[in-house]
Amino acid sequence: MKNPVAIVLLSLAATAIAFAQDAPKVTITPQNDGLHIQGDSEHLKFTLGYPILSTGDKKKDYGNKGVEVKDNTATVKYEGGGELDIAVDAATGTIVIKGQNLPAEVASVSMRMIINQNFNVGGTYQFAGKEVQPFPEVKPDKPHLFQGNVANVTIRAGDGKGLIFTVPLYSYQEITDMREWGTNSFGWMTLANYSPDTALTYKIEDAGAAPAAADGASTNAAPAMP
Repeated sequence: MKNPVAIVLLSLAATAIAFAQDAPKVTITPQNDGLHIQGDSEHLKFTLGYPILSTGDKKKDYGNKGVEVKDNTATVKYEGGGELDIAVDAATGTIVIKGQNLPAEVASVSMRMIINQNFNVGGTYQFAGKEVQPFPEVKPDKPHLFQGNVANVTIRAGDGKGLIFTVPLYSYQEITDMREWGTNSFGWMTLANYSPDTALTYKIEDAGAAPAAADGASTNAAPAMP
């Protein structure tokens, strides 16, 4: 006769394994200082700052005047009484941004994120359609490592694990070496056109295993400017 206790324990173990396999590898949590991102590695921990709004001529920026967080949604308030509602779908890693009553001259939405300086030890970035590039070990001659309009970027830590950041269509992206300004870190920024009638959708997902490096390929050299 089978041991009923053993059967129960085996069932619980199987359930725990299935739950662990189904658990998302990326979590995105709205907090007062931004969206806290945690990937499938201790190194993949970031804070994506809440949006900065700009006019079409870039002569005026609107920083946030306060944030209210409830469950998976952050409401960011701006000068003049307008606001952005930022909703996070934890299951898919999708972030949807919708504006309400913002100044008519607002034309773009930008978000910024600091990348730890430790990424210069084996860390890489890859923009859509471009070659994988290492984060430079030493400060390069030009701080802007990439600037362009691309659909996504994959950022990997030295352990090979990474995240894919997908931005709205036609968005601008850049990665900058902040050592040019005395800060030991890298910065990522993305800017999208804003329309009051259209929601902006972003996505952050696990990048999977890193592809094997080609024989003789450099693993950490200062990247060339695009």
